[in-house]
Amino acid sequence: MNDLYEKLDHIDLNIQELDKINSEKFKQLETTIAVIERNLSVLNKDSSEKLVQASRNIANLNKKNAEILPELKKIKYYIEHSIERCVFYKPPFDAFERKGVIDAFLEFRNRPDFNQCFLNLMSGLDDESRKTLVRFHRRIELVHGIEDQIDLLTQEEQQEIRRQNQYMGKNTFKLSDDCFCMGEFMLPVNMFNRSIFFDKHGLDHINDIRKLEGKHIIDGGAFIGDSLLILHKLTQKQVHCFEPISNHYKLLEKTIQLNNINNAVTNKVALGAECGMLELGPPEDTEKVIVGTLDDYVTDKNITVGLIKVDIEGFEQEFLKGAKETICKQKPTLLISIYHKPEDLYYIKPIIESWNLGYTFKIHKAINAQVLTELTLIAEVL
Repeated sequence: MNDLYEKLDHIDLNIQELDKINSEKFKQLETTIAVIERNLSVLNKDSSEKLVQASRNIANLNKKNAEILPELKKIKYYIEHSIERCVFYKPPFDAFERKGVIDAFLEFRNRPDFNQCFLNLMSGLDDESRKTLVRFHRRIELVHGIEDQIDLLTQEEQQEIRRQNQYMGKNTFKLSDDCFCMGEFMLPVNMFNRSIFFDKHGLDHINDIRKLEGKHIIDGGAFIGDSLLILHKLTQKQVHCFEPISNHYKLLEKTIQLNNINNAVTNKVALGAECGMLELGPPEDTEKVIVGTLDDYVTDKNITVGLIKVDIEGFEQEFLKGAKETICKQKPTLLISIYHKPEDLYYIKPIIESWNLGYTFKIHKAINAQVLTELTLIAEVL
């Protein structure tokens, strides 16, 4: 029994000791909790201050962004605009425009009858044709006498030329020394003219191209047959090609062969005012060529002509003299180059108007990096 009491006393002492230890532990715990609470309070205060500061920084950044954004947009526009404007007029850019033709157009403006000539040319044209003429004359002034490149073209023109460059770069390749391909077209030399393969000689500006399907087409100045690649698809009849220069004529025949064209008739003849012989070509390589008239040819072949395209290096007025009967009787649609000399630009339209055939006129220029080249008079009877 005494042992039992002793054990109980011992347990009691242990309990007291545990109470004492627990009491100390609780005090330590309370102290730790108090320290934690103080630290948390400091942290909360610090975090709150940092949150406020962060909010202020964000507000400041938003304000700065609002100020910077318009400037960034300006920089972006400038970069894009600079990239787009990558095509310049570089004198002397083109062999034709090196020959003093620009000077000739400016000299024509000094004539006492220039104002009347200009008014006659503008008369009856649609708004787009008038804009084309004004732009044409303005650019002649701008490029005259310049020795460095000039940013001459509109943004739309720049973009179109870049598109053409990209297409030609991706789709033109050499099959052999005498066969080059661009898309569906093949030529014996790598000379894919933009005005033909992209602008199609302005054919899209003709009122009703379907009326050509049952009529013959005249290609005056067929060159190497590049125009033929576009024209032969317009008719179920024939395209009559006239090319007097021997080297060009050989390439014309090669083009027909390469593209399997079966409705082309080739004539190694120049078209003019009367039949005869003429020396053509550069001074170092002239050749005598046969000259015929379109009227004689049409009468001999007994054909109905729906379209005449003529680009014959400044002989267009002589051509009209030998084609007047055909034009007056059949009233075909006309595509006539008027950029080789100023007299063609100012006189050809009034000549046709003087025949009183009911023609309407448009003036169109293919998009290229040149001032004069490919200015075309489009005439049709609606």
